[in-house]
Amino acid sequence: MNIHISQTPCKGFVEVVILVAGRGTRFNGYLPKSLVSFGEETLLEKTIRLVREVGGEIPIRVITGYESGKISEKIRDLGDNNIDCIFNEDFADDQNIISARIGLERSNSDTLVLEGDCMYNSETMEQFVSFLGRGESAIFANKMANEWGKNAIISSNDDSAISGYMIGERPDSINLEEWNDMAGAAIFSKSEIPVFIDWVRNGGFDPSQTYYFQPLLDFDGLEFRTKVVRLSGGSQTLSFNTQSQLIRVKEEIGLETKIKLVKTSFLRHVEDFSEKRVKWLREKIVSEGIWNKPICIDGEFGIVMDGQHRMEVARELGFKIVPALTFNHDDVDFWSLRKSRQVSKEKIMENFESGDIYPYKTVKYRFPVDVPSCSFNLAELE
Repeated sequence: MNIHISQTPCKGFVEVVILVAGRGTRFNGYLPKSLVSFGEETLLEKTIRLVREVGGEIPIRVITGYESGKISEKIRDLGDNNIDCIFNEDFADDQNIISARIGLERSNSDTLVLEGDCMYNSETMEQFVSFLGRGESAIFANKMANEWGKNAIISSNDDSAISGYMIGERPDSINLEEWNDMAGAAIFSKSEIPVFIDWVRNGGFDPSQTYYFQPLLDFDGLEFRTKVVRLSGGSQTLSFNTQSQLIRVKEEIGLETKIKLVKTSFLRHVEDFSEKRVKWLREKIVSEGIWNKPICIDGEFGIVMDGQHRMEVARELGFKIVPALTFNHDDVDFWSLRKSRQVSKEKIMENFESGDIYPYKTVKYRFPVDVPSCSFNLAELE
């Protein structure tokens, strides 16, 4: 049963807590995920803007940890006096439940808790906020779960009470039509916040393995009356834990990305390569466990302009995709390193068609932009 969420503004005094303390170890980024840019604003700025569009005076508490100084500086730049930054000194050993406790300890009303690494659209935020002020705890759910995901999913009965929760691999026996992706947001009612805080303070759990919403799932005898609220209409909730997922999220919302993920099967050599160099590079990449440089390719034909050996490493390791920058041959400078060999776009295309590529160390490219570093877990490319 879907709960209908009216679009009327929330009534009474309500609050919002945004959790951004985590390091995001799978993300491999130098910045917190909340400071990743989406267009002209960071994810955190976007979340705060959406809250302000539906509740201009709602108190917001941002719970920081990793790179707290950068996040606090971003908040100060907003010039919003109704936002507080609170540092979670235990963030390194916390999944996010301690952050939630810190944020909720200052609550005097129903409070919406948002995961800072989730991206919402305006309709989603309107539905979140419209449920505030009802004196009910709620976990929000989005689209039907898919079979290949590992994110948190939830099911409910006809009375919208929680009937199941799962995170990680989905068993083959599961009927996914009965499950929904969790939307990265929950409401803690004013009357039930003290129950949550007492449970967290009393311990008896591993904070590094416990999510903020787990006490709402009504385990260990806690007296929550949590409803599962399925978002409706044009709501959208997207999240990312890795660099490749970030690229896919940006593509899904129509944002151009400098680094793209291309199929390894699409790639073609412009020249021969050194087997010795491939062996050395493969060992280096495997030992580091990170793919740290995109290859540069002709985006139309898949001709590798720079990264011949990385391309071979990807093939040997069985990677289905690789990070790449895409160019057009008309937009880059290239020349021959061998006096005996002429290099031209026409000859490159002729070689592409015939498969008769240049010898090793013949073609040199210079690109109109600096090639950035990247940081992809190897498992993301398989």
